[in-house]
Amino acid sequence: MSAIEEGSKRILIPETAIKVDFNPKYVFVLAEYYNAPEAAREAICKYPVLGYLLGSVTKGITGDGQYYFDDRPDGKFRPVSLLEGGVGLFGLVGEDADRWKGMFNHLAGSADRVFKLTRLVKSLSNEQVAKIEAAGYDLSSFNLLKQLSPDNIEEVLWNFQLLSHLSRRKGDEDKWHRGNSETLADAYKESLQLMQTLGIPEAYQKLLLVGNHGFLLNLLTPKSDIPDEKKVDFLVILLTYADWSFGQNAVHPSKRFADMINDWFGDDDDPNKKVRGTTKAELMIFKAAAIQFEQTLSQIINADLFDTLEEMPTEQREIDIRQAYAACVGIPMEELFPNFKIKKEKNESSVV
Repeated sequence: MSAIEEGSKRILIPETAIKVDFNPKYVFVLAEYYNAPEAAREAICKYPVLGYLLGSVTKGITGDGQYYFDDRPDGKFRPVSLLEGGVGLFGLVGEDADRWKGMFNHLAGSADRVFKLTRLVKSLSNEQVAKIEAAGYDLSSFNLLKQLSPDNIEEVLWNFQLLSHLSRRKGDEDKWHRGNSETLADAYKESLQLMQTLGIPEAYQKLLLVGNHGFLLNLLTPKSDIPDEKKVDFLVILLTYADWSFGQNAVHPSKRFADMINDWFGDDDDPNKKVRGTTKAELMIFKAAAIQFEQTLSQIINADLFDTLEEMPTEQREIDIRQAYAACVGIPMEELFPNFKIKKEKNESSVV
């Protein structure tokens, strides 16, 4: 079944019996197989999801042991290690960790927003939840997942966000070093194959549809005029909003999409041009959905949603995984992630 056909159901998780728990034994097998650094193994004991981000790399683009140098993605000229197996976004060392810290920073930051936003929604009153439904959102998927994980749905969704870009490194390397942009254009398919290969529970495979632009467009541009069939899956928008509102730092979706459109398309007005499988018009649809979601939740909680999330104290789990990433390199977290700020209660904050 294609993503579009599955999307016609209008909800993300239609089943009531679906696995959400990781197999801890298998995660440690991955750590052993990829010879993960000790700091990575310690972090995986506490946060098993990190085990699925491991991978193996080889130095040199020619395979003859010679270093290949490149200045992507951040303009810093450094030797390149190429992904050989797995995902390759955690447990990295040396220059390789420095090269991919931006991607890990995005995963950690957006996952933190998912965690906080989910907890915020859990705290809403029945009256406030009814207002979400009245605004045109379908909470079926969110409620079903909450039934499966009544005490820790925020942790399940935090795990998912860390898994949401499994094929990103392979996609970037294919484009930069092999002249192949298809991996990035079909990131959903590539990531789904990785999830299946790694034995990641089915719930996360279902959630991965939020990264499929065809599914999103089908969801956001319904063909039916029947009210119930026009409703948007709330869980989908919650996850995409959290991702869209964090690039390398927290950013309003309006600015994030404006920057994205400018970076991807510049002055090119060709309506059929696609970058990463997406047109400019489609990005505008996503932008409008994110802004509408933010405005709707802001009205319901009687406070600016973006600012509310920003004012929440930093979760220990985000600090832990950032420290673990840095420990694998042997560099203090404050040096590897200089813009990361720990926010404490009562709006006290310190740069770490």
